[in-house]
Amino acid sequence: VLTPKRYNVLVEKLSLMLDNAIESALDSVEKILIVNLMEDNDSIKIEIKNTFDGKKVDVDEIGKIHYSTKGKKRGLGLYFILRNNEVLVNVKFVNSYFVGEAIAKFNQKIKSSSY
Repeated sequence: VLTPKRYNVLVEKLSLMLDNAIESALDSVEKILIVNLMEDNDSIKIEIKNTFDGKKVDVDEIGKIHYSTKGKKRGLGLYFILRNNEVLVNVKFVNSYFVGEAIAKFNQKIKSSSY
């Protein structure tokens, strides 16, 4: 069972991740969005995988405040998503997909991500 706080953080992060994924997929040629839900004994993992427009992205800059490939006055979503340690979020590129995963541990703190 997730604590109420962790549940709220998970919902907030997934909302931002899905908004980003939908927008990115719509801007791509293939327009693919895949959501996977996995649960084990101590956590729930939600993976969001989407195509993107193919623009060069500086992986080291992802999650830094105001970094965006979409123009000025953007880049706050991933910044906020990656800052709260109640729910761990990892992002990466796999082939032609942007992949974000959120991991929420049941009733225990998790270690900080590398961001």
